[in-house]
Amino acid sequence: MPKSMHKTISVIHPLTKQYDPIPRIGQGTGLTNKSLLIEEGIHHGMTLIDTAENYKIEDEYVESIVGNIVNEKYYKTKTSIYLASKVSPEHLSYHDVIKSCDKTLTRLKQSYVDIYFIHWSNPEIPLEETLRAMNTLQQQGKIHYIGLCNFTLSQLRQAQLYANISVLQYEYSPLERTIETNGILGTGIPLIAYSPLVHVHHYSLKQKMVLQQLATKYHKSLSQIILNWILRFPHLLTIPKTNNKDHLLENSTAMDFCLENEDLATLSTVFHPQIQYIHPEQIAVIKNESGQKIYTSMEQAMANHWGYSPSPVSLAHEISSSGEFLKPIRVIRQDDPENIRAVKPYHLIGGSLFYWAWRIAFGNKPIPSYVRPSS
Repeated sequence: MPKSMHKTISVIHPLTKQYDPIPRIGQGTGLTNKSLLIEEGIHHGMTLIDTAENYKIEDEYVESIVGNIVNEKYYKTKTSIYLASKVSPEHLSYHDVIKSCDKTLTRLKQSYVDIYFIHWSNPEIPLEETLRAMNTLQQQGKIHYIGLCNFTLSQLRQAQLYANISVLQYEYSPLERTIETNGILGTGIPLIAYSPLVHVHHYSLKQKMVLQQLATKYHKSLSQIILNWILRFPHLLTIPKTNNKDHLLENSTAMDFCLENEDLATLSTVFHPQIQYIHPEQIAVIKNESGQKIYTSMEQAMANHWGYSPSPVSLAHEISSSGEFLKPIRVIRQDDPENIRAVKPYHLIGGSLFYWAWRIAFGNKPIPSYVRPSS
């Protein structure tokens, strides 16, 4: 392990051939509350700010909040701040992409956005059409880099036929390591890891014990150990989010030390993901931890009452034809004193659309799952 870690990644603009040194630890802004610490984060060097057109706090767009802060307080130094946003899957037609970007720029109060991601793929709209719009925006100078978020490897390869893909974004944490085995990590494309700390309260006692031992050894916090481990790959960036100033300062300094190779290996081993294949009939679909509206029956999923785009049916066609699955669903197994889950010992807590897509595509074939212990 080197004595120091590079704190920026140089990303080359496909048209101008100029490099941008983007900080490897930035700020996530999704699904949070009013107490965003964007200004505080910028002050501590976390000048990559990631948002999306569908992120809202109450009725206010997060893009607008970010835009107000950047425009009013950092206008003269905008060149040192990197803004990333995302277009939603329901807006991937050519004209909708253009409109969405223009609205994003208005809310951000900027003439361009540094990285513009396709948030999720949508099999209902040709990828070539979407990327034709992204290329247009890039040629117009409205976006600097084209990015893909939550794409499978085959979808990425298809996208590269139509555009220069400069940045990727995926969930990556000690408990979500799919990109290590599905080929995405091996592409070498700069990759932003989102939700790096989101499952901390799900760690086992052994995992917590190992983390605490390393935190004591290096005189660092648990989150600093985790972020340092994540950034062991030199082409990775990460965007932790927090509403706590002390935690933000910890996050911003997570690259001020280097874990030894032995400790990196220990963490990789103790957090080795265990994927189980569970019969769908054993999984109860009741509610989601995030409060997201989900379907609780096959009839609801087939009808797509909530209007998700892509729909469970479209996702089913895609995974059955490609054979690719973005990542396992997440379930919890626990004793139920009220006997609600006597027949269904597992409770779905993440990946509901993919659960129903799998059911539609493969019926009762066992589904790949991460199982969280009840305590």
